[in-house]
Amino acid sequence: MTSDVLCFVWIWLYLLQFCTANQVFSGDEDAMNKPYRPIPAGLISVRNTWILRWTLVPICFALSWCLDVTLAGLSLTVSFILYNELGLHAYFYSKNILNAIGIVSWNVGAAQILHKNNLNPHMRIATFLNIMLIFTTIHVQDFRDEAGDRKLGRITFPVVFPVWSRRITSALLLAWTVELTTMWRLNYLLAISFVVLGSYTAGRILTDKSEAASKVSLRLYMASRNNGDIIA
Repeated sequence: MTSDVLCFVWIWLYLLQFCTANQVFSGDEDAMNKPYRPIPAGLISVRNTWILRWTLVPICFALSWCLDVTLAGLSLTVSFILYNELGLHAYFYSKNILNAIGIVSWNVGAAQILHKNNLNPHMRIATFLNIMLIFTTIHVQDFRDEAGDRKLGRITFPVVFPVWSRRITSALLLAWTVELTTMWRLNYLLAISFVVLGSYTAGRILTDKSEAASKVSLRLYMASRNNGDIIA
């Protein structure tokens, strides 16, 4: 198989491992908020999901070893356990760092597979920036779930700081937009488009606080963050 196909298979299997681990513990919540998911939809039982979740661990690890991305694979598996089985997703500080570790491990593992472990210094700097970018801003996804998280007693950033979380997040998004634009010396057109998208997203998060608006802001944030990944 080509490196592109191997990379796709590696990413997909680890994504399946995370989804099974996550959804084993979110059945009641998914029944209310996400009834289309496999367990509440009756497509698979909790027991079979649990079996699949742990069957994927050695399969994913073996594939990572064969592709020489063992560290990235191990990092993903450990972060999945901490996030789901040990319940660290319920606290915004641990949730943010585990999101950062997980997403960057996926990125690094995929890059190593595609480039046959020849990561240049630029990629290493980009990896560090990516971790910090995600760690400081990924809680944008929690704004859409603020009401539900409050009822469930989760300690998310918007729940603990309902007003300041939006102000701080907007400021961080603007700061990252300017920092990445100047650090990588983007050309004029690319810089303008990146700054406009980042500024618009930050403004929406600060001013439009409804659940529906927060879902749109999350999509804009993901587009903006993905642009940041590409630029980095």
